[in-house]
Amino acid sequence: MKTTSVLLAAALALACDSRSGDDGWAAEVDGVKIPAAELRRLVDQRTDDDPNAKRDDVASGVLQQLVSDQVVLNHAKERRIDVSPAEVEARLRDLHGADWKDPDPEYRERVRREMILERTALADLAARARAPESALHAYFEEHRAEYMTPVRVQMRQIVVAERPKAEELRTQLEKGADFAELARAN
Repeated sequence: MKTTSVLLAAALALACDSRSGDDGWAAEVDGVKIPAAELRRLVDQRTDDDPNAKRDDVASGVLQQLVSDQVVLNHAKERRIDVSPAEVEARLRDLHGADWKDPDPEYRERVRREMILERTALADLAARARAPESALHAYFEEHRAEYMTPVRVQMRQIVVAERPKAEELRTQLEKGADFAELARAN
C-alpha cells in the first residue's frame, strides 16, 4: 500500500487571517503544494456564506477537503485518469447553457479538477462493484421468474353470421389474402 505524505504549513493561521498576503503553500501532498491563497479563498467564501461559522473551524474543514482532494488527484494521475479541454467545455455548456462564455481559466481548472475527482471515484467504485460470474448466475437462477415475460398472442377476428362464409374467409387467409381487406369487405 502506498504511503501518502502530507506536510501542513501554518495553514490554519494563514486561513484565519483573510488579510494575509502570503502566497506560500498551506499543505503539500506527495510533493504537490496546495496554495495558501486557495485555502484563504475557500475559507472566505464559506464564512461569507455563513457569517456565524468559526473561521478556524471552517479553515480546518476546508484544509482537510483540499488535502483529501489532492490525494485523489494524485491517485488519478497515477492511473492516467484525465479530462480533456473539450470535455470541460461540454460540462460548462451543460451547467450554464450553450451561449455561456467565461474566460476565467481558474474556474475552468476547478471544473476540470471536479471532473477528475468524479471519474476517479467512479473508477474506484466500478472496480469494487464487480461480481464473479458464478454469483451473477446464482442470482439469475434465484430470480428467474422476474426475468420471464409471459407469452403474448396477437389475435384478430372477422365475425360473420354463417359458418360457410367463415370457412371461405379462412381458406382465403391461408392462401395469403390480406386480413385487413377481408375484414373491411366482410
